[in-house]
Amino acid sequence: MPVFELEQVRFRGVLDIPALRIETGVTAVTGPSGAGKSTLLRLLDDLREPESGTIRHRGTDIREIPAIELRRRVPMLSQSPVVVPGTVLDNLARAHRLQERPDPAPDAAAEALAALGLTQDLDADAGVLSGGERQRLALARLLLLTPDTVLLDEPTSALDEDTALRVMGTLVRLLAAGGTDIVFVTHSSALVDACAEHRVVVSGGTARQAAR
Repeated sequence: MPVFELEQVRFRGVLDIPALRIETGVTAVTGPSGAGKSTLLRLLDDLREPESGTIRHRGTDIREIPAIELRRRVPMLSQSPVVVPGTVLDNLARAHRLQERPDPAPDAAAEALAALGLTQDLDADAGVLSGGERQRLALARLLLLTPDTVLLDEPTSALDEDTALRVMGTLVRLLAAGGTDIVFVTHSSALVDACAEHRVVVSGGTARQAAR
């Protein structure tokens, strides 16, 4: 069963998708700037409502899934992730608290940071992190959640290419080990080649499966 299926989905003249399947595994979403890649992710997470059509997650119409439950199953990470006032550990625990789950253990939190190349202490002020460090902090938060599916919008855009490849490669390996499917938007052909199993191209007002 695919992770997502879209049928006759239309949204405000931006996207008109007759049919699209997003398969299990790691899918890269590519296409020119302004084509609607981020809009597609928001439609998948019910953050935007299509004018018509159906979107299913693992066979269930997302309109039948309570919004809070869908976000728990399918968290989305924006290109500029939010950092809340407080420590690095506070930010790692934020999603757990929103989901009414116990805070991650400090050892597990430190391991997630280290896996993605962050050396900050857990009690350090998260507000002083750079853009690239904030992206990695948000990705570490996803590692600790082990969700069903993750949607990532340019998750390594603030990193140089070598660092982006290391971080994304580690993220994909660790999330896949826990059974998480990944859909990520990128402009980097290197990331597509290194990390993606499937590819969706958004262009010309629609989205289609393409050879990787």
